[in-house]
Amino acid sequence: MISSLCVRDQVWKQKKVWEGFVRCCQRTKPNSFQVLLQLPVDQLKDVFTICPDLRIPLLDHVNKLTESQVRIVHQD
Repeated sequence: MISSLCVRDQVWKQKKVWEGFVRCCQRTKPNSFQVLLQLPVDQLKDVFTICPDLRIPLLDHVNKLTESQVRIVHQD
């Protein structure tokens, strides 16, 4: 399971680890979507640069979130 700890520890600061994290998210979708939504905006954009095929499924996931789920995402 992909951990939110990677986000907390700013995994994007280590290029190779970051690329591996993004590929792991790609392979474990949709389970990785909650973790991806915790990323800062610039890092989420980078995810889409590294794995553009994550963009549409993640957008679909976000569009299906309830109002209370959206509030939780915004709090993180």
